[in-house]
Amino acid sequence: MADAHVLILEDDPLWQQNVIETLQPIAAAMHTAATLAQAETLLQTCYFNVAVVDWSLVLGDARDDQGAQFMQMLRSHDLTDTVRLVVLSAYPSTERLRAGFREFHVVDFLEKRSFDADALLHAVLDALAQNHLDHDVEIEVEGDDGGLSYLWERLTWAQREPAEALDAELYDLLRRVLPDATRLAIRKLPAGQSGAGVLHVQPFFDSQAGVSVVVKFGKKDKIRREHANFQQHIEHFVAPHAGVQLVCALGRAMGVIRYQFIGAELNPENDFARFYKRHALEQIRHALDNLFKVTCNRWYDNRGTPRQRRDLVETYREGLRIEWDAVWQGMQELGIDPESEQLTFPAVAGALPNPRRWLQKRDNRLDFDVVRTVTHGDLNEHNILVTEDGRTWLIDFYRTGRSHILRDAVVLETAIKFNLANCVDLTAFRDLEDVLLKQTQLDHLRIPTGHAQAKVLHTLAHLRRLAGSLNGVSDSMAEYNASLLLATLNLLRFDFMRDHHQQALLSAARLCQWLDDH
Repeated sequence: MADAHVLILEDDPLWQQNVIETLQPIAAAMHTAATLAQAETLLQTCYFNVAVVDWSLVLGDARDDQGAQFMQMLRSHDLTDTVRLVVLSAYPSTERLRAGFREFHVVDFLEKRSFDADALLHAVLDALAQNHLDHDVEIEVEGDDGGLSYLWERLTWAQREPAEALDAELYDLLRRVLPDATRLAIRKLPAGQSGAGVLHVQPFFDSQAGVSVVVKFGKKDKIRREHANFQQHIEHFVAPHAGVQLVCALGRAMGVIRYQFIGAELNPENDFARFYKRHALEQIRHALDNLFKVTCNRWYDNRGTPRQRRDLVETYREGLRIEWDAVWQGMQELGIDPESEQLTFPAVAGALPNPRRWLQKRDNRLDFDVVRTVTHGDLNEHNILVTEDGRTWLIDFYRTGRSHILRDAVVLETAIKFNLANCVDLTAFRDLEDVLLKQTQLDHLRIPTGHAQAKVLHTLAHLRRLAGSLNGVSDSMAEYNASLLLATLNLLRFDFMRDHHQQALLSAARLCQWLDDH
């Protein structure tokens, strides 16, 4: 095993060399720093799982405590759980021992004057063991022989990081959330909108297959936020049958979350997208009922009352993290001037309102009396997992929090309408929208017999009935369509939705016209 990524904070070159020679058999990489400034630079650019620290960085000065300052630095960078500490000092004292173990979770404290190379080697091995990094794990990534880097090759944030450091970091994080596994078979899954990667992982323990899990990895701050959202909004409120065990580990640049589902073993074929394609309407309606009335029921039942006047533009900007400049840039990339007063489309007669100008005329406000509650926030077709009997589980809680009670419904509608409807051209999409835009009450949608998109329309009709029940007002069509407008415009900023940008803009323009007429 050579998995130690070691930072050596030591001002004496001879002791630097001593440590390097001692740890060579177990080290994958070692870097030395003689000053705090050098150490901080290394922490910002390299991945470490162990640090060997000299308490004093001034030769002959027993009072110097720059080693303790380095430990404070680890805390400020949120690396205390990632970089385990071994102290090697010429000036041991009871006070320093107590401070190291109590405040900084030092693994071991060794004296230079009685230096024992084996003791240092075993101290570092103990440090690795605290994070379950004391054994090798075989990694098999489906679809690529290039190793872990294949998993993040299209993630923008990951391109800014050194590939070798990310590879080592993800390898360690996987071992931390799947302790004792000896082999991991990994398959990439479709991801949501948070810029993270999602994996199906089958762990093996020696020759025995364990329970498969879903693992999400992404930028450290986003994974930290999702974990906090889970603790605040999910852990005590999701329906018992749809419980999720979540384990989180944070590294230097990235974090990892392991989802394990209570009551079902779910695999890549279990997301709502695949369920929708393989099942009839009755089963789809049943799954939606389970999602809104069972899995998410406690969220929606804990809604705030009474209704309060809110600006939906700001509510959805905050809840969906809408970046309006990116939205209008997406419009411009379609060859459309975002400043034009009206828009025309080849499949639609006449001109339609430009959503940007339409919002500007309303001072970028859409005020409604609304109900707020906890919502999932990114209820797309890949974040809902469904068993064959229609029970539902959720993943990806990055956007979970208090928001408009209709947020989950309108986000799911956009996922169904743009990603599952399979409209072959703009004319087919227009025909789908024609039916939806005639609806005046959430609990009643008239669907023409034999319509080419009957399955989609019946699914959306049921979803809208559920939304009306949540909102407590079946005739709140204007509130629903205003929310749907904002969720639809948000799609224009995503590159992975580029093939649907023209449909999304047409839908948004027609929703503006509908809101004008009603």
